[in-house]
Amino acid sequence: MRKYQIDFQRVPIGQTFCSGGNEWFKRSTRTAHIIKPSEYSGVWFYFGNLENCTMYPQTYKLKGGLKMKTIKSISKDGECFELSGNVALLYVGNKRYKFLIHCYGTTEKFLTHFASGKKLGSLTPLIYENFKSNYTFIKDRELAKLLIEKLINKHGVERVQFAIDSAQAIN
Repeated sequence: MRKYQIDFQRVPIGQTFCSGGNEWFKRSTRTAHIIKPSEYSGVWFYFGNLENCTMYPQTYKLKGGLKMKTIKSISKDGECFELSGNVALLYVGNKRYKFLIHCYGTTEKFLTHFASGKKLGSLTPLIYENFKSNYTFIKDRELAKLLIEKLINKHGVERVQFAIDSAQAIN
């Protein structure tokens, strides 16, 4: 499992991280409270901005006040299953679509078209790219926009819109 050593000042507020053998939740620019071990849960401390912290990419939490929803999706072999995640309204060209940002397992995060349940792609490589370039995590909504931009640059706006519009609606 990949992990990253970074300074406390680079940990986003609302993010979990490890320090001193404990799992922490960053509350503000200077404070965090213990999550694990559970007997100390909720106890908070001040951190120095340059204190070392360990972060694991899969602990990144969904932020941005997005609504949590459950939708149906169909696998490649025709089986129907449910996905739970956050809803995001995003533009593809001049059309606005509803998408679901959801996790698969503990490490993979995907963008799925809400009405059809069709996966557009994985957000996880974008998380790693952005983290490697500037050691920060960006919001899932921004990652989804980047993924859509990459799809448009690769295939063109009309093809991406056509693929979304032609998918069978099941939700």
